[in-house]
Amino acid sequence: MDADGETHLRNAYQGIACEYYFGFASMTDVLVARSALANATLAKIAADLDLNLLRVALHRALLTDQFANIHGCTNPTIPGRRSRLTLDQACHEGGSAPESEALR
Repeated sequence: MDADGETHLRNAYQGIACEYYFGFASMTDVLVARSALANATLAKIAADLDLNLLRVALHRALLTDQFANIHGCTNPTIPGRRSRLTLDQACHEGGSAPESEALR
């Protein structure tokens, strides 16, 4: 649900709350309207979160924005010997792993 939907439900809730205040609506009507507003607010937050996560994933994939500063990883190993470094160790800040870890 978009922000307009949340705004419309907020206005509807306020209208039903006024009707309740003047005795034209029941407490059940107010609670149902409040529940719909809460659900719309949660849906908007979830949509914003999804949008932000997708934006970050796109920047990571395209190496744009703050991910443009990430340099390639180097893994200095002895030819014919398999490295025991994890990806995190090999790609730490600075772009290369310490020699002592690579030769273990």
